[in-house]
Amino acid sequence: MPDKRILKMKEAHEVLCEFSFDVIPLEKGYASRALRVDIGENKVSILPISDEMKKMWTGGKGFDLWLTFQEISKDTKWDSPENPLCFSSGPLGGATSFPGSGKTIVTALSPLTKSMMDCNVGGYFGPYLKFAGFDALMVTGKADREVIVLIDAVAGKVTIETAPMESVDSHLLAEELSMMYAADELDLRNIACVSAGRGAEHTHMGVLNFSFWDWRRNVPRIKQAGRGGTGTVFRDKKLKALVLKNRQINPAWRIEENKVAEQIKPKILSLQCAGEIKEIHSIINNWKCDPEYVIEMMQDIQERFRHISKTAIDELCSKTGKPKAHLYHIATFYKAFSLAPKGETIVQVCMGTACHVKGSAKILDSFERVLGVKTGQTTEDNKYSLEAVACLGACSIAPVVKIGDEVFGNVKAKDTEKLLETAGKTEKKKKTAEKTTSKKSARISSDDLEKIVSSEKEIAAGYKSMLMVCTGTGCVSAKGFDIRDSLISVIREKGLEKDFLVVGTGCNGFCAMGPIVVVQPSGTFYQKVQKNDIAELVDSLAEGKVVERLLHTDPVSGAVNEKMDDITFFSKQQLIALRNKGLIDPENIDHYIARGGYASLRNVIGSGDPEGVIREVIVSGIRGRGGGGFPAGVKWESGRKAALERGEEIFVVCNADEGDPGAFMDRSIIETDPHSVIEGM
Repeated sequence: MPDKRILKMKEAHEVLCEFSFDVIPLEKGYASRALRVDIGENKVSILPISDEMKKMWTGGKGFDLWLTFQEISKDTKWDSPENPLCFSSGPLGGATSFPGSGKTIVTALSPLTKSMMDCNVGGYFGPYLKFAGFDALMVTGKADREVIVLIDAVAGKVTIETAPMESVDSHLLAEELSMMYAADELDLRNIACVSAGRGAEHTHMGVLNFSFWDWRRNVPRIKQAGRGGTGTVFRDKKLKALVLKNRQINPAWRIEENKVAEQIKPKILSLQCAGEIKEIHSIINNWKCDPEYVIEMMQDIQERFRHISKTAIDELCSKTGKPKAHLYHIATFYKAFSLAPKGETIVQVCMGTACHVKGSAKILDSFERVLGVKTGQTTEDNKYSLEAVACLGACSIAPVVKIGDEVFGNVKAKDTEKLLETAGKTEKKKKTAEKTTSKKSARISSDDLEKIVSSEKEIAAGYKSMLMVCTGTGCVSAKGFDIRDSLISVIREKGLEKDFLVVGTGCNGFCAMGPIVVVQPSGTFYQKVQKNDIAELVDSLAEGKVVERLLHTDPVSGAVNEKMDDITFFSKQQLIALRNKGLIDPENIDHYIARGGYASLRNVIGSGDPEGVIREVIVSGIRGRGGGGFPAGVKWESGRKAALERGEEIFVVCNADEGDPGAFMDRSIIETDPHSVIEGM
């Protein structure tokens, strides 16, 4: 993760001392030990904390005072090497159920008052120290050059290192050290740094800066501690920074282990709905508490409760180990999640370019009047929430509104009340196309590809015709699912299941003519099919006839076109990326394989020549489909080179663009032929 500049800084470090330790479990909030670091003698040791001391010297401030009194004498001055800087958190440190338990106490002899000073600060340093298995940290002595002290609870070691190249400025230093010691971007949250800026060298009032990583801004945040000049003492010792690295933010000890908390916990939980917690646990357990699936857990929680509650965040944190900051980051980043309860039905008005120019603003105003709420609000009866969205991906039937799971196209402002009534009566439809294979997914060899191709051709040959029903966004808004289900039902009623197979496909691109049914292999194209047309359509298939009134009529010549390839809209298309549109079930991998899918991947992997593949892509001139049209091969070459240089695991991410004028609408490929995207990646 570190860049060359950071790596160069780290290479300049000289390790003056290395000390190993074991991270130990806490008992009732205590580790019963403190860490002593002498940067003058370059020595590290562990001091025991007895039960008697816990009783006499209560809390973090008590520990600091006890440690300080072990080091100083009546002649000790603020700038004496033996004046210790002590950091601690009390027995509640890291117990997230209690406000203020994340505070760190800092003490030293003050340059300003010449007496003991203490101050407290937020952030993660105190809890991380507790997580590392130490009730307190004492830094004493004075270095002869700039040093940092690294406490790595993951590796179980403490090092004193020279730091000649790092910045003195706290903001820059915190960023440099966080990036230096974090394993990856997610690990940045597990680094806490303490430093004092250059100003602390020239005043008796210098403060200490405690950093923690800000997820939203992707920079370290700084909190200060320092009444009386802790930062001045810090810099006088030639300390450049303390760095603490730990694992994810979890409570350092379980709330049940504390008698006071044991009495408080039932009262806390009594404020929550026991049934809600039980259901949340069930959802989390369905995903085996795996932190890799917190987004999926949140999706299920959002669907069940219509929002992500504080209780849900708490339970996700407890059961998966994910930090609350990370969970809130996810919950607030994705539009699909909400921290406030949403209505039973979400009304989404598309405000994309196509919808905007066709009057979506007026439609949104109309919904606000009818529902009596502003955009982003929920009705008092919690029945509806109104939202404006960037794009619903059905530009050809703009303006578009989505109510619940149903998409409506060509909407007018006067239609709003009627749409709400219609949506309320509509039965929730199955979103996905009916599967045309019952086989479970499994690993297959390259030899199996040919077997699948033969098998699918044999299956297709067993039917007289296959009815390809468009279930893309545009046709779905025109009741495409109803048409698909009705065809299946009528064919079954007439005992024709062995003759005709209904397949839900992706978008044909002719959304204005939906719902669309294409009969294969004849290529007969039926448009604007309605439920009351289904029986006649099935009968005509059985009789080998055509329903002429459902065929396409050319708007210019008036010619009636039976075949899809005869229609002007389709006849001049040379399909490459969309070569499978309307011809396969996008959710059926066997359909994709039957049309040559994954054969290219087999050939590329078999060649064993990644550089040769990249050269071929560069020569081809293939460009990205975004507005910039960046050469794909150049991007691949740069990515591979960077991966080899860094020696890191590299991920390929599909950034599906939508709603950006001038860019290709990736939704069309993903809805129609998703396996082509996967194979390409």
